[in-house]
Amino acid sequence: MPERAMPSFEPPPQQLQQRFNKLLAGYPEAVVRKMFGSPCAFVNGNMATGLFGVDWFVRLDPAAAGELLAVDGAVLFSPMPGRPWADYVVLPVALISDDDRLQPWLEASVAFVASLPRKPAKPPKSATSAKAAKPA
Repeated sequence: MPERAMPSFEPPPQQLQQRFNKLLAGYPEAVVRKMFGSPCAFVNGNMATGLFGVDWFVRLDPAAAGELLAVDGAVLFSPMPGRPWADYVVLPVALISDDDRLQPWLEASVAFVASLPRKPAKPPKSATSAKAAKPA
């Protein structure tokens, strides 16, 4: 599968973030929160899609990921070079700029992630437990 080095943790362009938020507003089951300092959408605690630098990635079932990787410009998502995430694919720029071509991939991503088991929420760390975890 094709892979390329991803940019450092630079924030996505404001226009891309606004577009992401606007399109994800159509998916009430998706909760948008920050990851890598950028907006990402989670369904049942599992990440479905997000931004990383100038890239927009989606998580898909293996068959759909393979289909998307066949599209020119699609690559595996690798926030750290040489460590691609299975089933996460960076969308080609041509898809990102065309709502009619982007929407089916967002729908597939949200639907796939919704089919996964709910990820248990991590208990919040309190100041006391954080201090207790540090060696004296």
